Amino acid sequence: MAKQIKIGSIISPKVVTVKADVLVSKALEVMEAKSVSSVIIVDEDVKPTGIFTEHDALRCIASEKVDSTSVRDVMSEGVLSVHLDENIHDAYAMMSARGYRHIVVVDDEGVLAGLATQGDFLRHIGLEQFVKLKLTKDVMNKSLVMIDVTFTLEAAAKIIS
Repeated sequence: MAKQIKIGSIISPKVVTVKADVLVSKALEVMEAKSVSSVIIVDEDVKPTGIFTEHDALRCIASEKVDSTSVRDVMSEGVLSVHLDENIHDAYAMMSARGYRHIVVVDDEGVLAGLATQGDFLRHIGLEQFVKLKLTKDVMNKSLVMIDVTFTLEAAAKIIS
């Protein structure tokens, strides 16, 4: 029988958080300064209420909602969260079924305990669980977008968001 590994053993406990009233511009500064691809939105009790990811950031840049919009208005709500004791295979299955790349981990009181990403699962479950002998051509994104070198970041974000 396979060893039952709990997600609490693979999470990164040093999660970058912000409050929902923070401006998008500030959230982007925090993400850049901490070199992270997402921030978890928490309430005053440090309970997760949402997540702001690179994808959300691209949408904001494309719609020019960076300097005047709070994260509350653009964050992904209903963040996927699981308890510290959840089996990592089950947690990955939930995350994968929803097409998410992050899963928030909480304790018994629903307080943020950490975060697990696809990379965390890859390191702990093993590559074979992810690839299952798939061909590269079957998993490639076929919607390649080419832009001119003179495009602004905002113009590029509008095209890809």
